[in-house]
Amino acid sequence: MGSPFWPLVLLGCSAGLNSILGTGSRCEKACNPQMGNLGHGRKLWTDTTCGYNSTELYCSYSENADLLCKQPKCSKCNSIHLAHPPSAMVDSSFRLPHTWWQSAQGIQREKIQLNLEAEFYFTHLIMIFKSPRPAAMVLERSQDFGKTWKPYKYFSINCSAAFGLDDDVTKKEALCTSRYSSHFPCTGGEIHGRCICKHNTAGTHCQHCAPLYNDQPWLAANGRTGAPNGCKSCKCNEHSDTCHFDMDTWLASGNQSGGICDNCQHNTEGQHCERCKPGYYRDLRKSFSAPDICKLCSCNPIGSAMLPFSNSTFCDPSNGDCPCKPGVAGPQCDQCMVGYWGFGHYGCQPCDCAGSCDSINGDCINR
Repeated sequence: MGSPFWPLVLLGCSAGLNSILGTGSRCEKACNPQMGNLGHGRKLWTDTTCGYNSTELYCSYSENADLLCKQPKCSKCNSIHLAHPPSAMVDSSFRLPHTWWQSAQGIQREKIQLNLEAEFYFTHLIMIFKSPRPAAMVLERSQDFGKTWKPYKYFSINCSAAFGLDDDVTKKEALCTSRYSSHFPCTGGEIHGRCICKHNTAGTHCQHCAPLYNDQPWLAANGRTGAPNGCKSCKCNEHSDTCHFDMDTWLASGNQSGGICDNCQHNTEGQHCERCKPGYYRDLRKSFSAPDICKLCSCNPIGSAMLPFSNSTFCDPSNGDCPCKPGVAGPQCDQCMVGYWGFGHYGCQPCDCAGSCDSINGDCINR
């Protein structure tokens, strides 16, 4: 991989080979220590180095006004006075802009290895090239101190041709990407490697659960076995897109469910948006996940009784029946009961008859 003259810089916060990684393998919750350049003070290996055995040429590139690569400018390198060793990859491009690692002349395939000397949670890594970026590259990691290696991310201008893999530009969460493999810019091009959140996690470091997946506490995956601790979806009956975790609710449930749905929509309420709000009732003909499941109560304001200590009238949330004043009947409390008359703000009064009476004026009806 790479070009015959392949200078490379790996970046984190600033420049050089800066691996930005998060530490903490035994935390009960997300570990977010201060980020830094983990290349400093650690050994870097490469297969080749320009001028290691004898003086040789290397070439660098720049761009013209048309954003095309100019003819390369070539210089000499050797291991004494004009060296570009692997250790230069961690130099700051702000303080030491003219240092970098340079591969040997004519190299088409190269390997760079950094020993972190301990376990880290990988967050992201940035590589900056002095030459055009390589057409294909593999970022690998080891969890047994270099005994075995597993691919973390593939980079190629053509993922299918180079590795037989899908491209994450067209297929979400694919292991390969073509985003950072174009030959342009001629110098200073970057390659980014960062966390790809899975198992319903979110955040720069996948350090918390996605908005609707907070039914249980966030837990880091097992770094050795790779076993995930996926985030669990809250049961919001499709009336909310977000929820939050509540420890008291979690403990009260016997560590089974701690999610509380946020901002229940469609006139619902409750931990799981599982009931209609006061003033609304459930339409039993529909599934509770339907957006129009809760209907507005239609209680007659004159014939319906007020709730204690309230100026509001609410219907039965299960069927919509309204609470009626004395002597008033009907699902909406809009008429007098049989044997009552004078529908009004105090309800209806009993007929003063042996039988029934007219519901408007109270006149007895003889049959």
